[in-house]
Amino acid sequence: MKKYMFLPITLLLSIMIHLLILLYIPGFNVDFSKKDNETIEIELVKPKIKKPQETNEKAAEKKAAGKKEIAAEEKQLISAEKVIESADAEVSKTLPRVNLPKFKDESEISVQKPGFENLVQVPESKNRVNVSSEIASAKSEMSSRSVGVNKNKAANAGNNFFEIKSASNINRTLLKPYPEKPSFSLESNTTVTLSFYVDQNGNTYSITPVTRSDKDIEQLAIDYVSKLKFEAVSYNKPDKIQIKFYFKVE
Repeated sequence: MKKYMFLPITLLLSIMIHLLILLYIPGFNVDFSKKDNETIEIELVKPKIKKPQETNEKAAEKKAAGKKEIAAEEKQLISAEKVIESADAEVSKTLPRVNLPKFKDESEISVQKPGFENLVQVPESKNRVNVSSEIASAKSEMSSRSVGVNKNKAANAGNNFFEIKSASNINRTLLKPYPEKPSFSLESNTTVTLSFYVDQNGNTYSITPVTRSDKDIEQLAIDYVSKLKFEAVSYNKPDKIQIKFYFKVE
């Protein structure tokens, strides 16, 4: 047991002696400090690959193949030109020469020269307007209007109290008997013009004075118009009429 007691001591001494010897050896340096990771730059170099050199035989074969291709193309061009020339010759040979006969008495053909009168043509209208029918309808309308005016004039013949000046429908006839003439006393003659509407049954309404006068005279004229009666019509649109009254000193 005593032999093994000094063994660790001897080992420790031997290690220390060896370390001292190593430290004194030149060029030997031991750095026990911890170092960080260092980056190492790496450069990739593409290796140069040498192409295998062609032999003289292969180069000669390539040149010969190129010459053969050029010669074949030239032959094709020459054969194409020959085909075109032969085709032109055959066409010229196949076309016959035709001698057209000449006639002494040839009839002249009139040809119109192109111009605006030939290029622009006015199409004939299929639906032509019948002017005579329009004239006849206008005459009938004028005659009907004159008949309507004559009717009103005939109705008002011998009447010196009122006169119908205008009407939207001149064929609308004023019916008789007229209302009785009102009694009035004036210092001078005066006139009153009224405007009013006539409905489908011939009744008057919406009577308004067009020219102003004495209030009593205006009221006499309005009352008189309200008693007038016109002929009935089939349409619903009212007719507008103007009437003029002559109030004279009696």
